[in-house]
Parts: sequence; C-alpha cells; structure tokens
Amino acid sequence: MDGSKYYESLAEGMKSQNFTIDFTKPHIKPTLLNVYVFFIILYGVTILSGVALNIFAIYHIIVERLFRDATCGYFINIALADIIKCMFVLPITLMVTLVQNWTWGSFLCYFLPMLQTSLKQVSIEDNLIKTRNRNRHVSQPIIVRVDRVVTHATIFPDSFRGNFERTSDLELVFE
Repeated sequence: MDGSKYYESLAEGMKSQNFTIDFTKPHIKPTLLNVYVFFIILYGVTILSGVALNIFAIYHIIVERLFRDATCGYFINIALADIIKCMFVLPITLMVTLVQNWTWGSFLCYFLPMLQTSLKQVSIEDNLIKTRNRNRHVSQPIIVRVDRVVTHATIFPDSFRGNFERTSDLELVFE
C-alpha cells in the first residue's frame, strides 16, 4: 500500500461521526435511546415520593411529639439523610446512568461518590446504633438509653470525615 492511499483512507476515517461529536454536551447512551424516558419517569416518581414521604414522616414525629423518644430521633436522622439523597444524589445518578460522557466537571466527579457513600454510612450507622440501643434497653431495662443528641453529633461528622476505620466515636457511644 503506497503512502497516498493510506493518507486518503485516514482522511476518510477522520470525516466519520466519531470526530465530529461535541463532547462538551451530554449524549445519551445508544443502548438507552429507546427507553430513557422510562428511566426519567421512574426516577422522577422515586424522587418525588421519597421527598414527600420523608417530609411527612418528620412532620408526623414532630406534630405527635414523638421526638422525645430516642428511636424516633434516629428515624428523623434517617429521613433527613434520605431527603438529601433524593434531592441531590438521585438526579445526578440518573444523569450518570443515561449520559455517555461526563460533562459536570472535576469537582462533581469526586464529590458525587463521596456524597453517596457518606449518606449510606449515615443510614447504616444510625440503624446500627438504634439496634444496639434497643438491645441494651431490652437486656438491661434499668440503664438509661443512649441520648440521641450524642449519637447524631458523632454520626454526621464521622461520615463526612472519610476515615472509615476509626470507630472510637461509636465505641464511646456503646460503652
């Protein structure tokens, strides 16, 4: 093959669609072109119902004055974490699912996984402390239950610190 034919075929290949796509704009994945509207509707229903039901749960706990019980305090904490998930994490996750290229900058590239992990950790730690608190209350009913303010003060900062191996805050709560 002589050099001129090689350059002609190379020039022809460069005229293809691969080199004319503007990657600064989002492009839907080709496999989802027929069903992306269905994904948007499902995520929209999930987001709206998640926010509405968690707000209703918080409202019910406050109106009925159930927040005086430590367990309901944990439910408020989980509901707040779920509201943040529904309002901020789910829309961005939908875009990551549908769009082929990343167009939202380097900050969101690093912040989204941290936010997803942190809020999951808040829910897990809250459920863990709630379970331990109930177990302690059943096994030793005379001992006062752990105050929810102490646990909430350790759960949120601990989850955003990013150091998942350090459990001294939780060990203090359980001692």
